[in-house]
Amino acid sequence: MLEKYAHVFPAMVTPMNEDGSFNYEVAKKHADWMMDNGIGGIGVLMAAGEYQSMSLEEHMEYVNIMVPYIKQRGASVIVGCSRERVEDACALMNNAYKAGADAAMVLPSFYYNQSQEEIIDHYTYLNDNSDLDIMVYNNPNVTSGITRETMKELYKLPHVKIVKDASMMIDIMTDFIFEAEQAEEEKNVLCGCDYLLYQAYATGAIGWISMTANILPKLSADFHNAMIVEKDYQKGLEIYKKLYPVVNMTERFPAPTQAVKHILSEVIGFDEGICRRPRRDISDILTSKLLFEKINYPMYNSQLTEFPDINNKVIDAVEPNSVIYFQYPLYITSDFQIDLIRKAHMKQCAVIAIVHDINSLRGLDNTLEKDIELLNQFDVITLPSKLAREVLTNAGLKVPVVIQKDPFDFLTNTPINYPTFSHTVNYAGNISFTKAGFLGNINDVYMHIFGSNLDFTLPKNLEYMGQFDNDTLISKLNTGYGLLWDSDGTGNTTFKTYEKYNWQYKLSLYLASGIIPIADTNSNVGTWLKNNNCGLTLGILEELDSTIIAISKSQYEQLQDNIRIQQHRLREGYYTKELISRIEYELNKIF
Repeated sequence: MLEKYAHVFPAMVTPMNEDGSFNYEVAKKHADWMMDNGIGGIGVLMAAGEYQSMSLEEHMEYVNIMVPYIKQRGASVIVGCSRERVEDACALMNNAYKAGADAAMVLPSFYYNQSQEEIIDHYTYLNDNSDLDIMVYNNPNVTSGITRETMKELYKLPHVKIVKDASMMIDIMTDFIFEAEQAEEEKNVLCGCDYLLYQAYATGAIGWISMTANILPKLSADFHNAMIVEKDYQKGLEIYKKLYPVVNMTERFPAPTQAVKHILSEVIGFDEGICRRPRRDISDILTSKLLFEKINYPMYNSQLTEFPDINNKVIDAVEPNSVIYFQYPLYITSDFQIDLIRKAHMKQCAVIAIVHDINSLRGLDNTLEKDIELLNQFDVITLPSKLAREVLTNAGLKVPVVIQKDPFDFLTNTPINYPTFSHTVNYAGNISFTKAGFLGNINDVYMHIFGSNLDFTLPKNLEYMGQFDNDTLISKLNTGYGLLWDSDGTGNTTFKTYEKYNWQYKLSLYLASGIIPIADTNSNVGTWLKNNNCGLTLGILEELDSTIIAISKSQYEQLQDNIRIQQHRLREGYYTKELISRIEYELNKIF
């Protein structure tokens, strides 16, 4: 067994300041806390650490500060060094080696599906051009899967020491473990799928790459020690049962990095950076403008067995007959949510859910029945559209519903923009192929592309502008139009279908900046734009060029006049306050 890799490695999140710079003070405190709770290895700038959004220079800067800091505490460090260009991956590896890292985690090239021969060439280049140990990362969910025969060949490379398998297939992981046992030199496997954690350790994995360990380091370390050090598999199973509810959250939640950052920031006390912006905006409006009191939910301070007591403490701090607002989906598992709501009701409190997303309508793993079971516990909920209400009601929703008729507010202190007339189209958001693959088919419109996770080649008429915090981005959205469009690069239509139900937060961004939104005619946003004469709509994306060319400067300025009203409303929390007023009206009918 390679002892320095026989650890739980939290895939550490990367703390960010509001301007997008690294918050090293918080990063060091978080790392110290994990190591003080038994963690013997840390994964730096893996997917949970948002390496995808960083330049090579930023990556190197963070590694040069954090790797020596962690190493002087005696922990092992694995650095995520995946890049599309093998030369870039190699440059990151060589920098990590100089900083003192133990290994680099590297995917195969992840845009084009590489053949098995190309995968071998990829890792051979890294082996021959860097002195750092290599952790081969098998993740067929994002790139080409690695076969057993290919792994057998990769084990022959002297710098390939370990494998992280995230295939979510126990037979594949078992193949890699058994081939490692047959290799001429010592090779080992780390589990990269929390759902298969117990099985992986029992089969021969020596460690674990974990998002969960960010927030439950002691319990994660206890599990590892039970399985590897004590070899007490029954004890390990009992600990895994305690870990599982959080594992279920980090594996299934659509934005796991945001969820972990939220928990670390709001519960444990490390200011890791913001979670999804609409949630922050609504919380700020409720507390600063409507004088609500914010309640922090300390759910991950220690053992999961403490949840019932934590719920009691939270509700004890609430005055009887209060109104409690939740932002849905929540970050705690269903059983604990229902327990919390039940205890609030016992104190004669009303509980309200402001619904941002319905995960089942997004095509995610959790079922519609699970969403409805939880939503029915509330006294009143909001929903983003009448269509969403219709679908949920037909499936068993019984709770009174207030329809969110208008977009999310967008709090910002940036100066009001006065965008110039042009045919430029802006697109901001998640620009991974899965979410924005349609951009690759736009060849007749000049576009500015902003955002993170770009993992495919853009046409020459689309210019990538970089990733910015929202306030900085507003200042850069200063001409033309803003496109709202979802697609799916994998062939299904869940993202596109979801447009019919929800409010896309980039609408609020575009309106706050003053540019003209363009959306699908059949989407919830498209209907609002038409009703408020605040933008343009398309039946199909191929109409984009002809639609914007047909708009004169005077027509553009007329649309801007209408948008100016919305611009001021969103910046002041107008629609949140209006929504709360309608919720209170509904509550008065009930109580």
